[in-house]
Amino acid sequence: YILLLSVIICASVVTAQDDDDDACTLDVTFLLDASDSIGADSQDLYKWNYLKEFAADVTRKLDISREDIHVAAAKFSNVGRVEFILSRYYTASSAARAIEGMTLISESSSVSAGIRKVDSDIWGRDGDRDEAANVLVIISDGRFDDATDAAVAANKAKGRGVIIIPVGAGKDASENLMETIASNDNQVIIVPDFDELDSEVNRLVDYIDEYRVDLCPRPGPTGNTGATGPTGSKGPT
Repeated sequence: YILLLSVIICASVVTAQDDDDDACTLDVTFLLDASDSIGADSQDLYKWNYLKEFAADVTRKLDISREDIHVAAAKFSNVGRVEFILSRYYTASSAARAIEGMTLISESSSVSAGIRKVDSDIWGRDGDRDEAANVLVIISDGRFDDATDAAVAANKAKGRGVIIIPVGAGKDASENLMETIASNDNQVIIVPDFDELDSEVNRLVDYIDEYRVDLCPRPGPTGNTGATGPTGSKGPT
């Protein structure tokens, strides 16, 4: 009886630990600006390649697996398009390669269209876990043709608990505009040129990891061993 009770208790502890681990996971979606302000056509890839490489480099540093972080990718121009959903890749290397293979749309810039597409085709779909927090990383040149609609779409997502981290590159990136869509004004990343994005990879990874810590605080160090208890009474002979 005592042995059976011990097994039940141990199983309960393991299950509780697994549940806690599940609650620490994140579903991260990268939304890339694929508009004509990034590249007018397939021959104008300077900015686009830097955006993709930045997202891919961040992806490689995330703890991606079936049990841990899931990632998805989408892009926006005058419309939003999904590249892959959260259940498509379970290794950082395969997800990064898929991001590097993304192509431009090269029309006007509507980040609201991108957010709405993620909302309809990624969040709530296969691979989007109820127990995982959704993080949306929007990577662009920091200026949109639909600033008002972008703020409305972002606020709707944030109202549902989505964490939005905007990244802007280029001399025309607007800090005020980026802050209107961000979940935290202190987590807006802006660089003056696209070739400087690589210097911000670790900072974005840190921002994402901060939410993991906030959602699931790690246990502190093990305390000192307690005093030895009293010796039990002698059993029957």
